[in-house]
Amino acid sequence: MNTKSLLWIFLLVSFALPSSMISQTQTANPDLTRMRLLLAIIEDCSKDQKELEAELEAMEKQKPNVSYELYMQAKENLAIASKCKARAQREYDDLKADYEGWFKSSTSAMSVDRERITPGILEARIRAVFALYLILSGQFNLFAVPEH
Repeated sequence: MNTKSLLWIFLLVSFALPSSMISQTQTANPDLTRMRLLLAIIEDCSKDQKELEAELEAMEKQKPNVSYELYMQAKENLAIASKCKARAQREYDDLKADYEGWFKSSTSAMSVDRERITPGILEARIRAVFALYLILSGQFNLFAVPEH
């Protein structure tokens, strides 16, 4: 009886443990569609921010002719754009945490729209976009809220 139970335990461990270890391994590269989506969201949010900056500059030049409602709507749109940027940054951080080895390796790369994207290039682009966002959002705090 002891021999049979030891044999069953050995078989269970030898077949169950490797299958659970194999199922937990991840692929070496991040999902290409997720990477493209993340880059597209960052680009769209940047475009929206530039448009909002131009719109608010135009409103500042025409202060007496701009209604308070339009001004507040533009500020609300700016808040939406900043939330978009923050969400994209969170997705990037999640992607970076999931594929830590890929992002730390200098030789890892993937092809995105016929362009070779390395972790360093991706991080540099996101840092540049985020730096631009910080500069632009700092300029919007200089506007005085109209009293009407």
